[in-house]
Amino acid sequence: MAEKSAGEMDNPPGADAMQPEDNAPSTETIVTEVIEDLPASGDATRPPDFPTEKEFLEELPKQSSPEEIVHEETSSEEVVVEQAPQPDVARTVVVQDADEESGNEEEGTPIPSGDSGEEDVRDTSMADAGRELFKEATVVDIPLTAAVPPAVAAAVAAKVETREIDILGGGDPTKALDKVLDGFLSGALSSREVADLALNVLVDGEFDMELNHTVKNPDRLVQVTKFLDKCPSNLQAEVWSVVVAFLKKSLLNLQTCTECHMLSLLLERLPNSDDVVGSLLIELLGLLASHSITVRELKQLFQAFQATSEGTVLPRHTPKLLSVLQQMPQRKGPDCFFSFPGTPGSVIALPPIAKWPCNSGFTFSTWFRLEPKSSVITERERLHLFSFRTAKGLGYSAHFIPGGVVFTCMKVQGKGLQHTLFFDFQPRKWYMMTVVFVYNRWSRSEIRCSVNGQQVSATDVSWFVSANETFDRCFIGGTVEQTEDTTFRGQMSSLYLFDEALNVQQIYGMYILGADYKNQFRHENEKSDLVSEDLKKILYDNALCHAIVFLYNPVACDGQLCLESSPKTNQYFLHSPHALMQRDVKSVVTHSIYSTLHSIGGIQVLFPLFEQLDCPVQGSDGQDAQIDHSICGALLQFIGALLERSTAVQQHMLQSNGFMVLSYMLTKASKEHITDDVLHAILTMTQHLLASPGSIALVKQLFDYVLFNPALWIHASVKVQMDLYTYLATEFVSNAAIYGNIRRTSTVIQTLHALKHYYYVVNPVHRSGIEGKVEEDLRMPRKNILDIRAYLLLFVKQLIVKGEGIEDDELDSILNYLHTVHEDDNLHDVLQLLIALTSEHPQSMVPGFDRCQGIRAVYKLLAAKSEIIRIQALKLLAFFLRHCTAKRKSDVMQPQNLYSLLSERLLLNNDHITIAVYNVLFEILTEVASSQILYVKHADPEGSMKFENPLVLKVIAVLLRQSKQIPEILELKRVFLSDMMALCSNSRDNKRIILQMSVWQEWLINLAYVYPQNPDEQKVSDMVHSLFRMLLYHAIKFEYGGWRVWVDTLSIAHSKISFEDFRLEVSKVYGGAGSPDHGFNSDVSAGRRASTNGVDRPDTPTEPDASTENSDAVSITETEVRSETNTSVNKDATITRNRAGSSKLAKATGQQVFSTGPTPPAFRIPDFKWSAIHQRLLSDLLFSIETDVQAWRSHNTKTVIETVKAPENEIFITNTLHMISQSVDNLIIACGGLLPLLACATSPQNEIDTVEPSQGLSIEIVISFLQRMVNLVDVLCFASPINLANLEKEKGLRKGGILRQSLRLVCTSAVRNCLECREKAKQRLGGGRLSVSGEGAGQEAPKSDHMQSLIGGVQPTPKNIVENLVGQHPVTDVERLLQDMDINRLQAVVYRDIEDSKQSQFLALAVMYFLSVLMVSRYRDILEPEVGKEGLSRTSSVVDDRSTVTRTASVMSSGSTMTATAEPGSQDAAGEKMDEISLRRSDSVTSHDAPNQEGISAIRVESSAAGEVKPSDGDDESRYTTSQLPKNAPSFTVAPVSVANLTEKLERALGTTAALLREIVLDFTPYLSKTLIGSHGQELLAEGKGLSTFKDSTSVVELVMLLCSQEWQNSLQKHAGLAFIELVNEGRLLSHAMKDHIVRVANEAEFILNRMRADDVLKHAEFETLCAHSLHQHKENAKLCDRLITSARRRDHTFARRTVDKILTVMMDSHGTWQMSGNTKVKRYWKLDNWEDDCRRRRRLVPNPYGTSHGEAVLRSSGPSTTDEIPLEDAMQQAEEPLHARLASLGFGHREVPLEVGEDIDSNSEELEMEYNNSKNVGPLTFTTECRLIAPGFALKGTLSITSNDLYFDADEEDPEFQNMDIEVMSDFDIAGGQE
Repeated sequence: MAEKSAGEMDNPPGADAMQPEDNAPSTETIVTEVIEDLPASGDATRPPDFPTEKEFLEELPKQSSPEEIVHEETSSEEVVVEQAPQPDVARTVVVQDADEESGNEEEGTPIPSGDSGEEDVRDTSMADAGRELFKEATVVDIPLTAAVPPAVAAAVAAKVETREIDILGGGDPTKALDKVLDGFLSGALSSREVADLALNVLVDGEFDMELNHTVKNPDRLVQVTKFLDKCPSNLQAEVWSVVVAFLKKSLLNLQTCTECHMLSLLLERLPNSDDVVGSLLIELLGLLASHSITVRELKQLFQAFQATSEGTVLPRHTPKLLSVLQQMPQRKGPDCFFSFPGTPGSVIALPPIAKWPCNSGFTFSTWFRLEPKSSVITERERLHLFSFRTAKGLGYSAHFIPGGVVFTCMKVQGKGLQHTLFFDFQPRKWYMMTVVFVYNRWSRSEIRCSVNGQQVSATDVSWFVSANETFDRCFIGGTVEQTEDTTFRGQMSSLYLFDEALNVQQIYGMYILGADYKNQFRHENEKSDLVSEDLKKILYDNALCHAIVFLYNPVACDGQLCLESSPKTNQYFLHSPHALMQRDVKSVVTHSIYSTLHSIGGIQVLFPLFEQLDCPVQGSDGQDAQIDHSICGALLQFIGALLERSTAVQQHMLQSNGFMVLSYMLTKASKEHITDDVLHAILTMTQHLLASPGSIALVKQLFDYVLFNPALWIHASVKVQMDLYTYLATEFVSNAAIYGNIRRTSTVIQTLHALKHYYYVVNPVHRSGIEGKVEEDLRMPRKNILDIRAYLLLFVKQLIVKGEGIEDDELDSILNYLHTVHEDDNLHDVLQLLIALTSEHPQSMVPGFDRCQGIRAVYKLLAAKSEIIRIQALKLLAFFLRHCTAKRKSDVMQPQNLYSLLSERLLLNNDHITIAVYNVLFEILTEVASSQILYVKHADPEGSMKFENPLVLKVIAVLLRQSKQIPEILELKRVFLSDMMALCSNSRDNKRIILQMSVWQEWLINLAYVYPQNPDEQKVSDMVHSLFRMLLYHAIKFEYGGWRVWVDTLSIAHSKISFEDFRLEVSKVYGGAGSPDHGFNSDVSAGRRASTNGVDRPDTPTEPDASTENSDAVSITETEVRSETNTSVNKDATITRNRAGSSKLAKATGQQVFSTGPTPPAFRIPDFKWSAIHQRLLSDLLFSIETDVQAWRSHNTKTVIETVKAPENEIFITNTLHMISQSVDNLIIACGGLLPLLACATSPQNEIDTVEPSQGLSIEIVISFLQRMVNLVDVLCFASPINLANLEKEKGLRKGGILRQSLRLVCTSAVRNCLECREKAKQRLGGGRLSVSGEGAGQEAPKSDHMQSLIGGVQPTPKNIVENLVGQHPVTDVERLLQDMDINRLQAVVYRDIEDSKQSQFLALAVMYFLSVLMVSRYRDILEPEVGKEGLSRTSSVVDDRSTVTRTASVMSSGSTMTATAEPGSQDAAGEKMDEISLRRSDSVTSHDAPNQEGISAIRVESSAAGEVKPSDGDDESRYTTSQLPKNAPSFTVAPVSVANLTEKLERALGTTAALLREIVLDFTPYLSKTLIGSHGQELLAEGKGLSTFKDSTSVVELVMLLCSQEWQNSLQKHAGLAFIELVNEGRLLSHAMKDHIVRVANEAEFILNRMRADDVLKHAEFETLCAHSLHQHKENAKLCDRLITSARRRDHTFARRTVDKILTVMMDSHGTWQMSGNTKVKRYWKLDNWEDDCRRRRRLVPNPYGTSHGEAVLRSSGPSTTDEIPLEDAMQQAEEPLHARLASLGFGHREVPLEVGEDIDSNSEELEMEYNNSKNVGPLTFTTECRLIAPGFALKGTLSITSNDLYFDADEEDPEFQNMDIEVMSDFDIAGGQE
């Protein structure tokens, strides 16, 4: 090395080894020697296509001659098993070869040559010289024995080849083939023999499909192809079918075909071939094009798709030729690879490696493809993948065996280890093989084998090759022997060797990079679309980059020299790191469709093919041309395949708006092209793009322009559309990538636009005014449209629900649809979608629905004619209200009173409510909504349900009442009432909710019937009463102030019943002026509202609601209708009181009033009477109260007293006492009054005829009520410690009023018992039988039955068995004057509030009088038992309740007044008070010294002036006075009776009464002594006989005799009688006040109801205005949306048309795809572009696709003039056909005129910068003429010049006009230089 010259040292290491020796024959010399043996150029035997000598020299590197290498024989191997083989995939053995590599040091080594690219075989001297050179560099020679000089080898090979040709026909294959063809045509040879000969020519030998099928000479393919042109079609088909078969088996043959441009040859022959041969040629074209296709070949292929010159017919093989396009993207494997033909010596020789990397191991990796001669690898073949050895044979190698690969590690000479990987490597399939040799210093090393990125085997080995050894025998694809059996046959991609043992993740990452990867792992963005972020960190962390020992890739090759491409400087090789491809190894670079397509214009060149879809395909064998509808699907499949495999194509497609152009083309073409294949291709394309991470923008375009373009799909088959929208609704929208990047809101809007204009069920043009965009004749069946709409709406739903919530614009688009579409069939499914969204996603839907005013759409839909739409609208409202907060619900529904509007809307198009509507209303009521529509009764409500929207109760009631009364309505009423009862029975909250409603009694009582006509109506009425009982009982039991509910119920019921009676009366008198109605509802009561019956209502009326205080209202009073001028009132909702009110109402409503006859009288609410309804309400309420009291009595652990005293019962007791106090006095008057009853009881003959029932009640019913009330008073008043003063203050009574009422009640009950005792005694004495009638006689009952009614009122009835459960019969001993119960009650009344001395004294005085009268009367009856029988006349008095009762209206100064309570509702009623009752003693008291005073035997009542006895009818001016009491005691005769017997009778009858009287007198002696004054002013109870009689004596007779004395009679009548009379008068006044109060409350409720109705009318009118405004706004938005969508699609079509025009311009250019082979020149026409420069000059010309030369005009002007000139119209018609033919020849035959006339869309600058100029358009001026530039104010003379790009005007500066032009004018024009 030291002796080398400087020049030698300048060369890179290993350069000397690559240069030939000086004495070695040059390449030119070798070639010359070979050519001398060939025929001369002028020789007749020379093949005509054989190249000349010069051409041969130029082509020499491509045609290297075969060489023969003789290998020495090695000794046989002895295999010793060192390690047991692995059972699955690997086997390891130890190889021992003692004589291997012996003598190698003396053998020669081939010297790589970089010039010739092939391995030269030198003679011995040359080998010695080379060996000496390599010895200095410690290079081990490759043993070659019997070396043959290359010149000799080439000559021998040429002679052999010539000899084979001579066998065919004198050395010329073409002539030989022609002779064979002649023999075939003459019949001497069969077609099989000719085909075999042709195939033998192809392979230069005997063809064998398994062993010899490789084409070595590309020229043979050309020769055979030309030969087949002369053969018949059957022979062509036979040969081509075999060619197809062996091309599929061998990639080498495909490469050979590529070298001879076989694809162009086939395309030239395709048009003239028949169908069979054409199919084979197309199959060959597919194989060749998928392997490699050049730009010229691709242009030629596209020319095969071009229509004929007329532009109307496609070539015959066009549909089949499309399969070639589909095969091209399907290629597998790398574009560049090393090709190993498998011939001896065809390997890649690596330069010597000085130091083998073995720090932690090394890794070899490559992609390979096996291509054995036969189908599989034989046992004899050992195809080596690599071999890295030293001169001693140490190192590593890998070779393939049948079923696996063997890795050999030679540790020492002749001894090593083999590891077998059993893996089925399929021929002709690419695999990635990675072998990792892991070195561990302190443990066993291992070999890891990975295939396709997955580790398949790993084994422990003990290996270590000395690092000092030089690896100088390194080969890829072979070994040092280089025999045919050891040389690799197939292809390899880039070759990597790493100085580290790669891990599994790194290997897998390399596999992901693919077989095309050939870089250095430095730039992570080079494959960013394939590699994940985690793999990027593994691959591109510089570890792999720095670990590369060598990298050889097929691209980095220079001739046969393979350049090493690792990123770091060489540290392992001795010399140059570049390798040498020996013999026939080639680096093959193929051209895929992706690169060549980009060279001719990209994917845009495919778009004009879609313009030819409607062109028919030329028929074969004279058949007519027909349109092939499969072309479109094939083209789309090709585009999809390109997009799937190439990101560059995706980017080009995106930038060129490819899908927009495709959409335009498909829309313009016939809809028959939209087939299943087209849809499948588009959907497949979509799926692949979705899987690609960087193609989301392209997916958007695909979706916007293709997938969701209803104009494209509307006329396709039903199946196609169903498949499309099924995919969109399921798979498409479920993809997370597309959902995150799609324009959701725009998609929803366009979907609804498509539903409205394309997929409508009923044509919306008639009602909605929406013009459909589909011809009616071409529409699908209704069922299919509904299915498609379902999928479209499912698609919209999926778009919405997958996000965070619905957007306002999306919801507004849905509401816009519901507003603008009026056809029920078109609304159903969209409304169902909105319901589903609201129910499933209320979090976002409910606030958005509120913001978008969705409630207006609901009420618009409630007016629909279809019931299903109305039901769905209610469903939507139900779900909305269910999920609303209380505040939002109030803000939405209350301001316009929308609940009350429901009933009006629901009955707008139907005369009755159905069960389905009721079910939905019930769901709204309880907010337990479901999406299902029930047409049967819903399930029984659960007890936990609540009235969430209680105003719906009134809506349902109004609907039921206003509906046509049919049997279904009766059943629906029962369902509604049963539901209410079920919900109220188990929930106090529900009852409280109803009680808090405004005038709930009004709509509930309207459900009942006053006069039921059948059992069904009776059943409904009974259910209403049961519900009333439940609610009233709850109010009394639990609600503070609940007694007011009872008063309001009586008032409203009285108003309703009175009006019903009034209607019936009017209908009888006026003959139908008022139709009878058995229910309560009417035109008057239909809309009544009130807000005064809440449980917590104050005592005094409140001010009106502030919201209605300033609003116009129509209020109804008792005399007139007060209405404002600008108030609109519903006529059916108001009550006219008189004619004046009617006329005013007519003016207010703007309606004309017509007189139809006599006007019925105005309705006034009459005085209160107890109707059957009132009686039923009172009876039911008392029953409920009695049930509780009876439960207290029957309690096991608590007494009644304890229960009454419990705090939880305070409200119940208070309300019950209020209720009794409100009614008891009226009931006492109704049964005749206390004084008439007392008069009857004290009269000798029981003069019951003086008692007359009143108030619409019978005596029996009144007595029943009184008896039940007195039983309740026993427990709730007398036994309870409740403070009655608070109750009296709350009710407005004077102090002690409740006890006085209780006393009146007790006295009435006691008198009734006395009457019953006397009647029973009379019956017993007379032997008669007491008959008790349980029938309510009423007012018309005979007076003779009054006594029996009075007695029968306390009998138990079957209906109410609880009435008498409180105790025994009130009469237990008929002989006693007063029963024990009566005695106890009187005692309880007097002593309950004994602390209040004043009241107790008054009560004691009244009770003393009451007892005295009864005792004296009974004393008389006992003393004279026969007097009554004999008819003795007695003085008796009957109380006349009209006589001298006066009513005072003065207010007591003490403030103790009784005030009638009225609920708030109006300012007019605010000051109304109950009449005040004065209990002051009358001034008209008789003097103490009245003469002729009679003894008292009974209470005397003076008759009226007329002397008649009149019944008490409740006259307000009646008052009892003491003048009705007798002044003198009558004289009577005592019958002879035994004294003892008489005393016994008196003691028995009066004993208990006398005891009570003594107790009262003794307890109240101070008061009574001062009150009871004798005639001389003495105290009757002073110490003496009077007081001692009460204190000391126990004799009843003595006491009675004292009471019968004249002094006591006068004093009791004067003083105690006055107290009793005032007690009675107070009751009468309270009764009248109660009736007045009820009437007043009824009027007030009616007034408030009408005022609220008027308020409803106003607010509803306001809401209607808002709805109309919203509807108008939605219509405008819908029109705007339609215009935007239509204009956007029109704009897209315009851009697409321009894009296609530009592409056609490029393709029709002289260098374009469709003009490449044509000889005819196409003229190009230009037009001035719209584009302007900065000076607004139009200076650019663009191609004019519609241009023409107007030849007919030139002919007319240049032809000879004739007298008969052709008219202009005829000339235009004659020119029309040539013009259209010209346009068709240019490919513009199917252009469409721009959609909008006058619409000029300027191109942007980038698009317009594309200019298609060539050498022919660039040059000097093409046109020049003189002209004038005409501008405002002047006309300049000059010259106009036109070039291919610009238009110039040169002004003539010498022209006088130019010189005289004003400079200021010139400054406005750019003519300073003389040009414009």
